[in-house]
Amino acid sequence: MMRSVCTIATMAAAVLFSACGPELEAFKPTGGGATPVSVIDKGDINGKPARLYIAKSYSDRARAQLTLRFAKNKDDKTEGVVDAVAMVYGGDEKELVLTPYFNSAADIVFINKSGEAVHVLSGDMGYVPIASGDNGGPNFYRSDKPASIALFLRKGGAADYGIPAPTGSTSPASISISNGALKAVADASPAGTGLSFIKHIKDDKLADTELPKPIEVPVRVALTAEERASGLGENENNALLLLYPESDKDWLRDGFWLKGMKGKYSIAFMRLQSGWQSGTLPMTGAVLDIIEGIEDGGTNDLDRPRWWPSKTTFERPGNSSSASTNGAPNSVLIVRGEKAISSAGIDDEMLVVTDGPIVARTSGGMGNVVGDASLVNQWIGVGAGRMALSVARGQAAIDAAATGLIRSAANEVTLLVWDDASQAKLNNSGAYSVQVGLLEPTAATNTLKIAEVVDAPSGKETAFSGARSRFAVISRAERTVNAGSDVVLPGHIAQLKPTLARAAFYRAAKPEQHPVTTPANAKATVNLEIAETPTAIMRGLMGRTSLPANQGMLFIFKEESEHKFWMKNCLMDIDVAFVDEDLEIVTIKEMKKPAPGTPEDELELYSSRLRVKYAVEMEGGWFAKNNIKTGDRLWIPAGFLEPKAD
Repeated sequence: MMRSVCTIATMAAAVLFSACGPELEAFKPTGGGATPVSVIDKGDINGKPARLYIAKSYSDRARAQLTLRFAKNKDDKTEGVVDAVAMVYGGDEKELVLTPYFNSAADIVFINKSGEAVHVLSGDMGYVPIASGDNGGPNFYRSDKPASIALFLRKGGAADYGIPAPTGSTSPASISISNGALKAVADASPAGTGLSFIKHIKDDKLADTELPKPIEVPVRVALTAEERASGLGENENNALLLLYPESDKDWLRDGFWLKGMKGKYSIAFMRLQSGWQSGTLPMTGAVLDIIEGIEDGGTNDLDRPRWWPSKTTFERPGNSSSASTNGAPNSVLIVRGEKAISSAGIDDEMLVVTDGPIVARTSGGMGNVVGDASLVNQWIGVGAGRMALSVARGQAAIDAAATGLIRSAANEVTLLVWDDASQAKLNNSGAYSVQVGLLEPTAATNTLKIAEVVDAPSGKETAFSGARSRFAVISRAERTVNAGSDVVLPGHIAQLKPTLARAAFYRAAKPEQHPVTTPANAKATVNLEIAETPTAIMRGLMGRTSLPANQGMLFIFKEESEHKFWMKNCLMDIDVAFVDEDLEIVTIKEMKKPAPGTPEDELELYSSRLRVKYAVEMEGGWFAKNNIKTGDRLWIPAGFLEPKAD
């Protein structure tokens, strides 16, 4: 579970690590200076000679597309070009939908297991490469019928090799390809996306035969928030790759959980990036952390186990010549099994390459990852109708929601998402009373039922002691929220994590790397509100009369320095632990609530005395009660190690 510090190799070299069969002859492809690949120099198609490459694995299909160029015509004898590439797909035969990225135009012949050409794309309908940076994105090429081979031929090759396009009045033509392309279907990697994990080689002078073979993992890719929320299906054999958009930094704070997933799993946090940000080339990157033998648990969402990357940024070493993979971790690989990743030979010193571009299916365009839809103006089903949804997540947003209802339309509803059902309340400072429909879970995934409707009068705080989940819907009082109505939520909203930060206190020497989850030797775990903007830091816990059990506030300062607290407008005793940049507690102060009317210039100042980067406030006496002392360490997710501006 160590963070990778390996050098990222060039993209072309990274995908060229598979071993070659003895019947293949190595040659240098044209352009790019890529590592040699292998080609059948004396193959044939329908009895006619063909320089043919057969690619039946994820990595071979990737390296073929990255490095091979097609001959211009049948008379082109240029060294290193090919007449054809047979992309062979194993598993159940089904329609192939491909987004190729060869760098020269080609005809495409889709062939089934019986050796029949079920679909031919040639001439203007053939493959056309997408220029780097073309915002039109990759094109989709379909077999229309079940197929196991996509035979890419040099432009005009379909006619040269006597392969007619099937019509409504003719049966598909049978195709013969040398060297057992059809037999290769039996052990070929299936269609879809695959990841190749490659051992980092620091000696770039190794012979091609000495390069290690990639470890290949078939995956289902979850690009959207809805897909990521669905998790790995109970009967799903492949691994699941969650990809987060670059703009989504909150997931590094929210973390990863296994809510709703049964059994034990292994996960890997990774950084992946498309070549030159074009979206038309494979993604490359590195494994950062591997965590195995994890499972769901906890009695509520606040207690539910979560895991985080050990770092919020990954930087390739300065001597790397690759396309940059610098940036935040942006992907999680989920594999069913207690030791599923390490038993496959994968470790956190490996490079990662996808077998093709990750394409935004919903938009049809290019792009690395589809961004999350906004939580505002989602549509949900309420009863038999459909209403526009706004989401209020966390107590501050929930309290502000009632005021926002003044401007809402008749077909709008607001979803309240508390951090925990036991803390469900609404401070309605708006001008209208509101109806709050408390939701309870049902047997159907993402469907909740309005169990009870409670009035929340204007100008009062209403506590919902009967809340049966973290979720509720509200509307203006003159609109009806009916008890018994079903509320169908988008999956990613039903999976929203608590806004409170998970934290823990433990005794240990400074760790070599930041822990990826709550330390096993934690003396106490807590849930913390975050104060990191100047306004939130100034406000702190003013006006609070109590705090829920094991809940407090984390202050994140912009700079490490001496900091001083006071108890202005504080209505309860508060303890504060000052924490340095290495997350060690250097001072604990017991701060007493001032007597009513105490002038500001008479309020006591509580100083950290030493330079600190963080502070944690808890209810008075909490640190002593839990035996938390100077020298103990604070654990928080790595995503909280930097402050935000106002």
